[in-house]
Amino acid sequence: MLLNLLQELALARDHGRKRIVLDEARLTENPVDCLSCMIKNSFWHSLTRRINGEGLEIICADPKNRTGHVNPRIYVPHGEPAMAEYYQKVASEKPHLKLDVQVLPPKPDDPVFVKSLNSKPGILALAMNKIDDGRGGKTLKGIPFIVPGARFNELYNWDSYFISLGLLVDGKVTMAQGMIDHFIFEIKHYGKILNGSHSYYLCRTQPPFLTNMALQIFNQLDQSDVDANRAWLKRAIIEYHMIWVAKPRIDPKTGPSCYRPNGLGISPETEATHFRKTDDNLQKSGAAAFCPTDKCNIPLDPQV
Repeated sequence: MLLNLLQELALARDHGRKRIVLDEARLTENPVDCLSCMIKNSFWHSLTRRINGEGLEIICADPKNRTGHVNPRIYVPHGEPAMAEYYQKVASEKPHLKLDVQVLPPKPDDPVFVKSLNSKPGILALAMNKIDDGRGGKTLKGIPFIVPGARFNELYNWDSYFISLGLLVDGKVTMAQGMIDHFIFEIKHYGKILNGSHSYYLCRTQPPFLTNMALQIFNQLDQSDVDANRAWLKRAIIEYHMIWVAKPRIDPKTGPSCYRPNGLGISPETEATHFRKTDDNLQKSGAAAFCPTDKCNIPLDPQV
């Protein structure tokens, strides 16, 4: 009861309320059941993002961008002219956004090219659906996804697997299925399921959770939907053969696969605060503090 009371008082404080009326049933509710209900009915909604005209103002405001270029930027994969046209239209209709729309080359994960994007980072386009525009035509609408926390606006794919398990528990199967659609889109256009849907992740993949994630979701859907099952299975096979059992990730001598990201230099999203404790220890030892800048972009020693 005390836990529920403290929670209600904290919510009242956050909303600037000096008086509240509480139902006794709410105070005596099992705290775990209460939390589960809040996740199902409130938290998922607040963590939902969608990459389209309505969502770009939030999504492109990346707090990790320290380049000084604050205008939002979106990278559209090669071979998606309708998507590029859609975002160009958004840029035209929302001039206050100052949206920069860029089309990626056919091989977007070339390490030299990806490093060149460090000074002009942007969000990566994800899967969209065609819908009626209300005027007898068609338009595109971003498929929604869940972010791991309010600070984030990208699709983080490692998190997405565990997020999807939670969505299935709460009966939000369609939302979980949308995450699979994004995985399939990334394999098709970016060559792998990325660590996240941002330009600086183009050289980094995430754990091979696609197959199990898809099975968990499609077990709750129409098993006779051959096209839907074929789509994810085809991409899962491609990812397996082209990413996980191919060079440089497979170790031919011992057998296991490694991540082996092929990016150049320090990860551009690295923040100095990540190394505060390291800096303190270095200073105590008399060594120089760690500096997450271009000074640290030294060539990779294959022996290390």
